[in-house]
Amino acid sequence: MNILVNLDLNKNEIQNAVLQPLAVAPSNPKVGQIYFNSADKVLYVYDGATWVGGGAVLSVNSKTGAVILEKDDLGLGNVDNTSDATKKTNFTGSIADSNTGFVTGDAVYDALALKADLASPAFSGTPTAPTAANGTSTTQIATTEFVQNAFANADAMIFKGTIGTGGTVTALPDTHNAGWTYRVITAGTYAGKTCEVGDLIICVTDGTTASNDDWTVAQTNIDGAVTGPSSSVSGHIPTFNGTSGKVIQDGYGVATAISDDSATIPTTAAVNSALNGLIKTATGTIGTSATTASVGYTGTLINTYATIGGAIVLTDVSSTSSAVTFTVASAPGSEITCTVVYC
Repeated sequence: MNILVNLDLNKNEIQNAVLQPLAVAPSNPKVGQIYFNSADKVLYVYDGATWVGGGAVLSVNSKTGAVILEKDDLGLGNVDNTSDATKKTNFTGSIADSNTGFVTGDAVYDALALKADLASPAFSGTPTAPTAANGTSTTQIATTEFVQNAFANADAMIFKGTIGTGGTVTALPDTHNAGWTYRVITAGTYAGKTCEVGDLIICVTDGTTASNDDWTVAQTNIDGAVTGPSSSVSGHIPTFNGTSGKVIQDGYGVATAISDDSATIPTTAAVNSALNGLIKTATGTIGTSATTASVGYTGTLINTYATIGGAIVLTDVSSTSSAVTFTVASAPGSEITCTVVYC
């Protein structure tokens, strides 16, 4: 039924009423005409110029009344209001530092997926972190810069490789840092020292020009080195073991007296003591009123001599198997001591 005149309800309610649902806006509308859009589910009111959805806005971005909200009114950044069909996508699909608009849940999810977990994160690319001060000893992450600084300020040996590659003695680097260590693989002179294969050349002072004084050599493989036995007797004289000239063994003890023990080496005192027991002497004198003296002995004659006051004098000497006769031409002015040495 069409009502062709205004209907005044005198402030009474319209209960259980339904607005006309239309897929498109009515043609030739009048100001204040309303309808429910069945496509986008929005209530529209005609303001005389356009259909306004959602009802009146009290105030937004200094606008009041029935207004069409623009993206700048809500700070939505890249909201696109070009058509009703795009209203559901009026939110940015990504998160950026320069974006001041709202974001969708999918955008938040995608952004979070790019972040590392707090527990056992798996980084990719080239992650960075603050470099801790030298000497820091905590659970803080150590950057490569911190590690390099730690090595540079430490006395630790840093193996830099071998030197003498290709059988040629090569020079040590001009620029060097304390702790740098090289292993010799070609024997020769390095840092002014004669080195053998296996020796270590260690830098002791930082430098930017070649200097032998900045290096020291640790000999780890000395040709001709002698090794000793696992145990020995204190005071023994060592002897070589085998023919290599590099291995010694516990040798002979030192004897203070000569005996039949062949495992000892006598001292000079022991030899003299033994000889004193084997060599004997006998003496006689030619007085100032005599010209001869006979000195007897038993054994093997070794030597004879005559002295006055400790000085040797010449005499005639004749001997038998048991006696030696000393004779002078005339009686001496001082007594002559005649000595016979025998064993």
